Amino acid sequence: MQYKAFIGIGSNLGTPAENCEQAIHLLHIPPEIEVVARSSLYESEPVG
Repeated sequence: MQYKAFIGIGSNLGTPAENCEQAIHLLHIPPEIEVVARSSLYESEPVG
């Protein structure tokens, strides 16, 4: 059975871009998961 999921990844600690790239890389490890598309990385000011 196949499922489609949309996942939001974000980070505000350390090096956020590297953290997000690492998370995306880790999604490729299980053979059951196929990353078919991804958006660009966006940087914004923290709120709150």
